[in-house]
Amino acid sequence: MDRIIQLTKEGKRELENELLILENDILKKSQQKVKQARGFCDFSEDPVYAQYLEESFEVREKIEKLKALLTQIEVIEPTNDGIAQLGTYVDILEDGESEVETYQLVHSLEADIERNKLSVDSPLGQQLLGRRVGDVFVFYDNEFEVKEIRIKSKA
Repeated sequence: MDRIIQLTKEGKRELENELLILENDILKKSQQKVKQARGFCDFSEDPVYAQYLEESFEVREKIEKLKALLTQIEVIEPTNDGIAQLGTYVDILEDGESEVETYQLVHSLEADIERNKLSVDSPLGQQLLGRRVGDVFVFYDNEFEVKEIRIKSKA
């Protein structure tokens, strides 16, 4: 049996959207390129046709891998028990700073530091898992305090 991958509802939705784009846009465009190239070439010698055909195979392979991955996904619903866990938002404050940093703890497939989605496998993600409000921890010689843990973003 394949291993279960726990993602947030949003993370699963993003993968499903990626699959739709691959199937309904990218694959169709790739197939169209192959079809057009067929009309202009001797299949055995045309590098453009070979390139388009390879691109089409790569898109199909990516689609199949994504479909297989989606069968392994379990959407997690974090509990509101005050413990930092997969799917929760955690506000932390570095000692001596005034600005709170907010991260959502997610599976590595969803991680995107620019969107403050922090992998639970990352060093900071591992530090945050299981923490409660008021917990203090040291990360790279800096002291941090957990200020808030919640299920939904304030936004």
